[in-house]
Amino acid sequence: MKLVEATEQIVTQDVKTSTALSAPKKWQTLDNIVNKTNLKLGGMNFDLRLESERAQKSIMDPGRLIIGLDITHPPAINKSKDKDNSVPSVVGVSLFIHTLAYLRSS
Repeated sequence: MKLVEATEQIVTQDVKTSTALSAPKKWQTLDNIVNKTNLKLGGMNFDLRLESERAQKSIMDPGRLIIGLDITHPPAINKSKDKDNSVPSVVGVSLFIHTLAYLRSS
């Protein structure tokens, strides 16, 4: 699916049936799906506004790139239950939105 998305430039959003069925009861899950899809379609979910105009101009300088990184690891394997943990480590990357717009246009 990711290969087709990249080569054909078709935006996709993979959601498990169980997740889709439980989403109406879990607003945060639904919110995450909508926000991720919005970004893939070129939208912006959040905008940074600072009280100080000087700070706003400094942080929003066109030459500035803001990158956020996060990593989540799966819980330890429960050896007493002899269960394999199939959840991978996940690395998330967040780029400043104007950089994404630039990357999309190239």
